[in-house]
Parts: sequence; structure tokens; C-alpha cells
Amino acid sequence: MLVAFSVTPLGVGEAVAEYVADAVRVVRDSGLPNPGRLEQFKALTGRDAPVIEYLNQQESVHQFFASVLSLVDSSIQEYQRRGFKHLMISFGCTGGQHRSVYLAEQLAKRLRDRNGVDVVLRHRELESKPE
Repeated sequence: MLVAFSVTPLGVGEAVAEYVADAVRVVRDSGLPNPGRLEQFKALTGRDAPVIEYLNQQESVHQFFASVLSLVDSSIQEYQRRGFKHLMISFGCTGGQHRSVYLAEQLAKRLRDRNGVDVVLRHRELESKPE
């Protein structure tokens, strides 16, 4: 069985459905440190080594991610049991380039090796930024 799984970080201030806006609030209000507020990380994203290293050092990020993994694991199992083919998980944060990108990348990395799970990862905010 193939489950298409999409992990999509979103930024705030866009015309998004209310349920997606709730996902943004979950990350923003989670108490996770915001690298985007620190000068040395402003021009970087959650894909860049300094941001990854910074977030990896934060205990609150590990705790939050463990909760996310638990929820996603149970959701995937239930989706597969019921024969569903698609599950979308969205992360959002203030700017859509640090915490949400980091979390989406980490989750996609964990899920790519699972049998029956096909991961599609998109970073909407990063895709829309001019080069």
C-alpha cells in the first residue's frame, strides 16, 4: 500500500484555510525558539547547517518533535488500516523559513525510510522567494 505524504511548511499572513492557520499557531505558540529573531540566522533557512545545529541544541524542539512523531505515527497507521492513500501534514511558523522548514525536513527524513510511505516535501515559502 502506498501512502502519499506531504509535508508543507507555511508562513503566516497568507490566505489559508483556518485549519492550516491553526497549524501555524501550534508551532508559533509552542514555545520553540525562533532563529529568525537572531541576526546570524535571518538570511538562512531551516535547511542550513547553522540553523539545524541551533534547533538541534534546543530541548524544547526535541520534545515538540517527539510529540509530532507520535501523532504522525498513529495517523499513518490509522490511514493505512483504513485504506486511505493521502495524508498531508503542514507546519507553519512566523516567517515560514526556519522552524517550519526544519521540522518538515526532519519529519520527511524520518518517514522516507518507512515501508508504504511516499513522502512529497514542499517548502511553499522558500519556493516563492526570489533567488
